[in-house]
This record gives sequence, C-alpha cells and structure tokens, in this order.
Amino acid sequence: MESYRTLFDKAAQLCFGLAKGHPFKDGNKRTALHSMLVFLDVNGISIDYDENEMEELILSVAVGDMTSSQLSVWLQRHAIDNT
Repeated sequence: MESYRTLFDKAAQLCFGLAKGHPFKDGNKRTALHSMLVFLDVNGISIDYDENEMEELILSVAVGDMTSSQLSVWLQRHAIDNT
C-alpha cells in the first residue's frame, strides 16, 4: 500500500521532505518549492499562485506551521489540470 496516495500527496511530501530535512547547506526552501512544482508539471498539473502567497507557503512549511497533508490540500485547491 502506498504511503502517499495522490499526486498532490507525493508532491507535498517531496516539498516537505526537502524543506524540513535540510539536505543542502543553502537553498533548501527554493529547491523544495521548485522540485514540487516541476514534479507536478511533468505530471500535467500547474499551480495557480502569486509570488507572495507562495513565499508565505514555503516559509510555513519550513518552520513547521504547515503539515504535508495541509500542503497537499492547498495544492489540490490551486491545481490546474493541463492534461
């Protein structure tokens, strides 16, 4: 059984893991955000957002104010299916 069932769950966990895990010396939030967006894009999904909203979102993830599940829900609400 898959731990992350939906495409949005997978994208959220990718972002969450990179932002919280700090695998790099610098640029973890940027890497997390762009990895999530590219993952969704190659799967036919784009996200409707503005720059300020996305900045607040990734900061919330990084400091622990937003969970992976909450991020998944946010992504679903802002998704545009390009398939």
